[in-house]
Amino acid sequence: MKKTMLAIAVLVAAVAASFAQPKRIPNANFIPDSLKQGACAVVRTDSTITECTSPLMMTSRHVFTITVLNKDGAEYGHFVEHTKKGSSLKGFSGTLYDANGAKKRTFWKNDLTSTGLSTNTADDYTTHYLEISSPSYPYTITWEWEVSHSNGYISIPPFAPAYYTGVSVERASYTLITHNNRQYSSKAVNTDIRPEVHIEKNTRTEVWRMSGLRPYREDAFMPPSKSVLPHIYFTPHEFHYLGTRGNASTWEEYGKWQWSLMEGRDILPPELKQAVHSITDTIPLRREKIKALYNYLGRTTRYVSIQLGLGSLQPMSAEEVYKNGFGDCKGLSNYLKAMLKECGIESHYAEINTKYPRILKDNTSVLQTNHVVLKVPDPAGDLWLECTNPQIPFGYIHEDIAGHDAVVYSNGTAHIETVPSYPDTLNRIVSNVTVKMDNNGECLIRIKETYANRCAEQLLGLSSEDLNTQKELLKGQLKIPSCTVDSVFITEHHTQRPSVELEYVCRSTSWIRHSSGRIFIPASIFKGQQDRFNRKRELDIEISSGHVWESSLTIELPGTYIMESGIADVDTTSCMGYYRCSSSISGNRVEIISSRKYMRGKYPKEMAGQIKGFISIATGLAEKKIILRKQ
Repeated sequence: MKKTMLAIAVLVAAVAASFAQPKRIPNANFIPDSLKQGACAVVRTDSTITECTSPLMMTSRHVFTITVLNKDGAEYGHFVEHTKKGSSLKGFSGTLYDANGAKKRTFWKNDLTSTGLSTNTADDYTTHYLEISSPSYPYTITWEWEVSHSNGYISIPPFAPAYYTGVSVERASYTLITHNNRQYSSKAVNTDIRPEVHIEKNTRTEVWRMSGLRPYREDAFMPPSKSVLPHIYFTPHEFHYLGTRGNASTWEEYGKWQWSLMEGRDILPPELKQAVHSITDTIPLRREKIKALYNYLGRTTRYVSIQLGLGSLQPMSAEEVYKNGFGDCKGLSNYLKAMLKECGIESHYAEINTKYPRILKDNTSVLQTNHVVLKVPDPAGDLWLECTNPQIPFGYIHEDIAGHDAVVYSNGTAHIETVPSYPDTLNRIVSNVTVKMDNNGECLIRIKETYANRCAEQLLGLSSEDLNTQKELLKGQLKIPSCTVDSVFITEHHTQRPSVELEYVCRSTSWIRHSSGRIFIPASIFKGQQDRFNRKRELDIEISSGHVWESSLTIELPGTYIMESGIADVDTTSCMGYYRCSSSISGNRVEIISSRKYMRGKYPKEMAGQIKGFISIATGLAEKKIILRKQ
């Protein structure tokens, strides 16, 4: 045993020594230019040693040094660590250095702010944080800390040193030590590095290293960061977690454990059973029963994030949600599941990630999901119900889950499915604008717009806002100086294909400009959309959602004019869609008609110039003007 521990100690010491910093390493001048170019911060060292002593005990020791180059990287210099029931923060310290590597200040645990409070949240999590401010850039901060788990763990901290765009990595290492032949799986994503492995009797040590990782710059239509940045997941197979035991070697095995957490949590109190039957017994159609209970859920509950005990993975019971009138995504989905069960309708609890679409099928890290929805099989088309937001219409698949993978729990186990997504042509905006200008130059502008499907999502619920809020939101999309909004009419259609109709009237005395017997008319009342590409594209192009936009602008002038300078007709097609535009004048009426279609897709970075050119044409209408001379 002594020889084993000595061998491990020697290996760990070798890892630490290989990443040891010379005394002058905090000096920002020592950073290679290749790592500073395009970066707002540089990770100088990121060293983690995680030791899984037993199914109940795990300790992670961290040394993290980062140089913040400018204000855009300031947030990456802050210290943030989360602990929860069964884990604790130990051995914290920090040191701040100036640009030349001179020590400016040392921080200790009593400098941290530790709080379990968060807005609209009930949880067992404690957030420990310390925000760093420096009068000048660059500066360097080193954090050293330890997190200890004493009541089991279901996941092992991942290795992800390049965690944001704009951050480069000089060197990083991750050491994983496991005892007593503990089985676990590792999954390297976006990297082909392999670990150094040392096995001594019942102890296995793996050391993973990365170095010289250049930053990715923020760019238009970037792929999700997890699909390009290197990271490694570690998942224990047999695990203990807060008094429970399970197996995470496959999703099927993990599903058995998650299923056990939900057992007995679908019991409805008698009064709720009565309410469910009073709502549904007179409804003959199965799908209408589901809709009635979904609407009842939205009327009678509200969303609150719950992270108590096993709450990060175990839903509140249906009885608790009914009693309290609130729940998180897990509790509310389980609540609707229980009400549907009372009606004899099958449904499936499903975990998903609202930010990243893909879930690894060959690695069961629970860090891959962050939300729960409810899948209801139906002959007319499976339903994916969002139980946390009553503004989401029944049957509509919103943009945060459409096309994403989901871990679906059914029949005592789990499997992965992909949520359907809609064709781009269903995402539509139709704008019809009429402008009447009087002899004094004042313009009365009437706007009618229809937003459909994904384009309508952000507007759902706007009709319930106060009038001033509505006016400010609508004015924000207009490129009309000194504009006042006189009236607003909003109609929302909360159907399976939602839409929002807007009608509003604006007035402006300076939208059309006069000079030397001519008038200058902007080609659009709306602000242009700027999708900026970097000069040199580093990543492939990924357009995750498409849409169709159709617009007409009709201007009635106080007199007859001839066109001195118009807008050239455009009819162009690209790999990502089309754009068409035309203008005409007849007597005192000017008309501009345009349409465009963006299509989702993935394109190699070499096509950036072609796509950038197309977008410039398709969004350039807002910058154009028509010049007319009075006849």
